[in-house]
Amino acid sequence: MSWLLIGFIASGNTVWETDFGKFDAEKWKIRTILHEVVDGRLRVKVSPGAPGNYGNFFCYIPSGGPDCYLQVRMGGVENSTAAPRVANISTGGKGFGILIPGWNTFSMKEVNRKTFALAFAQIGNKGKDGAWVDYISARIVKIPKNGLTVTLASADGIAKVGDKLIFRYYASDSLAEETLEASCFIAPQFIDYRFAKDPVIRLKNTGGNIYEAQIEITADALTYKSDPKTPLMATVKIDQETSSFTMPFEVDVKTANVVPKALTVAANPGVRRDRQLWFDRTRGINLANGKAIRMNPPPNYSLSTNDTDPTDLTDGKLTIRTDDKVWFDKNAVGWYFGNGEAYFQLDLGEEQPLDRLIIRCLGGTSGNFKFPKQFDLYVSKDGDTWFNAASMQKLMPSESSQSDFKKYYGVCTLHNRIQHIAIALW
Repeated sequence: MSWLLIGFIASGNTVWETDFGKFDAEKWKIRTILHEVVDGRLRVKVSPGAPGNYGNFFCYIPSGGPDCYLQVRMGGVENSTAAPRVANISTGGKGFGILIPGWNTFSMKEVNRKTFALAFAQIGNKGKDGAWVDYISARIVKIPKNGLTVTLASADGIAKVGDKLIFRYYASDSLAEETLEASCFIAPQFIDYRFAKDPVIRLKNTGGNIYEAQIEITADALTYKSDPKTPLMATVKIDQETSSFTMPFEVDVKTANVVPKALTVAANPGVRRDRQLWFDRTRGINLANGKAIRMNPPPNYSLSTNDTDPTDLTDGKLTIRTDDKVWFDKNAVGWYFGNGEAYFQLDLGEEQPLDRLIIRCLGGTSGNFKFPKQFDLYVSKDGDTWFNAASMQKLMPSESSQSDFKKYYGVCTLHNRIQHIAIALW
């Protein structure tokens, strides 16, 4: 069986590329993994009982030189426990970094060979099938289209306070936006990181489908020293797809500001920010904690429905799944088909001073999982006479100025004493 794959393109931007939707197992060395092509993507999981609870697949490819970039486009990940990553496993080689859904870009400056062994690895589930990971494509390129890069201007190659960083995004096509927002985080817990007082890095269109920003590392940065176990990454989101970059240079930033502890474990930066928003919004006393909700129609989605449905929404807990795929979680509620409408009613037991109502729902991330288009909130003191307290309608991104919520839902604020709450989802 041949497992050497060496592809060259004599001219142009691409040095090597592969479409995992056309995966040829004869050209890869496969170690303790199960694989199949699903919807044009290579779905991989570690075999039960794999030695070391680990599996990978690799082949030899051309490096293209230190000025090139490796780009890996990822699809979904069933569970973050798979922890997919990519590495150079040639003698003396190093890991490139972790892989998250979307475009992942890595510098090739540490690869000192004309060809090297490119390996994709993930963790299994001991005696059971490991969580699946979808791979879309991989390539070695000179200019990383759809990719974000960060370069350091420093005499000794170590990022410190006072040094400058250049963030650059290479769009594959022209974008309507004149400015893109990038941010940084520390993996694998995806803790937000900042190099200056403002954690948001605004990249401006400089022409030629290139967006760029130059920032200086200031005393407002968070203290951080490079560690392969906690890599520093940058990310930007374009058309609902994330593009990330792993910093290839050493960082040794020393300031009076420490990195905050992660309040929650998350599988990617988007999930962590959504969860942080939930914690920020729900500070205070949860008046609904543990109280049963009457739901019409009753939840009927088989993967999440169980006897605890009446209190699943009021237990104050987020899903135990770090990827937020609640449709696999028995502590969530969901509906299968139907007309897209659901009605909730909650009795607080007695009149309570209610300040605000916070609702967290997930959808739109896979298949036909839908977000509600509108929430209607009704309140009552006696359960007989009801008042429409607020309506929250999903806005378009262009209407985001009308909302203070990242997902473009208006947030209602209440200041009244009530006992009964009813919610209609459309």
